[in-house]
Amino acid sequence: MFIRGQNLDENKKLPNEPILQSSVSPENKRNSTPFAQNFNEKRTHFDPKLSHLLFALIRHPLGSIEMTLNLSTLSILIGLAMALPQIYGLVKPKEFAANVRKFPRNVPIGIALTLLGTAWFLWILSQEAVSDFATYKNVLFLLFAAVGVGTCIFVQDFIAVRGLAVMFLLVAKLMVDTGRPMLEKTHWTLLIQTWAYFMVVAGIWLTLSPWRLRDFLNWATADEKRVRVGSAIRLAFGLFVVVLGLTKFR
Repeated sequence: MFIRGQNLDENKKLPNEPILQSSVSPENKRNSTPFAQNFNEKRTHFDPKLSHLLFALIRHPLGSIEMTLNLSTLSILIGLAMALPQIYGLVKPKEFAANVRKFPRNVPIGIALTLLGTAWFLWILSQEAVSDFATYKNVLFLLFAAVGVGTCIFVQDFIAVRGLAVMFLLVAKLMVDTGRPMLEKTHWTLLIQTWAYFMVVAGIWLTLSPWRLRDFLNWATADEKRVRVGSAIRLAFGLFVVVLGLTKFR
C-alpha cells in the first residue's frame, strides 16, 4: 500500500515538472554545437547582398517572358531573325560578304552577345529550385556572372563566335521548352525541335573550335553566287518558319 501511494504522488508531480526534451528541437540542438555555429557563420559569409541585387535586376525584367511566349510567337520571331538579314545578302552580296567575314573577330558584337547570354543564363539559374544547390546558389550566381564579364575582358579572341555559341544553346533550350506542349497537337513541331538540337551541336562545336566558323564563312562568301544561293535558302526557310507560326502553331 505504501508503494502504491508513493507512485500516485509521483504521478501527481509529473504534470508540474517541465519536460526538457520537448523544449529543444533536434534542429536547435544541431545549431547549438560550436561546429554548427562556425558553419552557419561561414554560410552567411558567402551570402552577399550583391547576389540578391543581381537576382532582382535579372528576374523582374524577364519574369513574365516565359509565361507569355508561345511556340507561335517564338516561331515568328526566330523566322524573321533568320529571314530579314538575307534580303541584304540578295541585294548587296559584296557588302554582305565583307561584313560577314568580319563577324568572328568583331569585339563589340561579341561583348554584347556574351553579356546577353550571361544575363539570360543567370535568369535561368535564378528560376531553378534544386535543393542540393540551394545553399550555394548565390555563390554560383556570382561565379557565373564573373565568368561572363571576365570573358569580355580577357578572352576577346573570337569572342563573337563564343557569344554566338552561347546564344545558340540558350535559344535552343527555349525552342525545346516552348515546343514541348505542341508535340501532341502538330507534327510540324518536330521541325523546330530538330532545328534546336542542330543549334545545340553547333553551339558545342563552335565553343570548342571557334575558328571553324571563320573558315566556313570564308567559304560561304567566296563569290557572289554562293552568297546569293545561301541567302535565298536561309530566306526561304525563315519565311517558312514564320508561316508555321502564323498557321500550324496557332
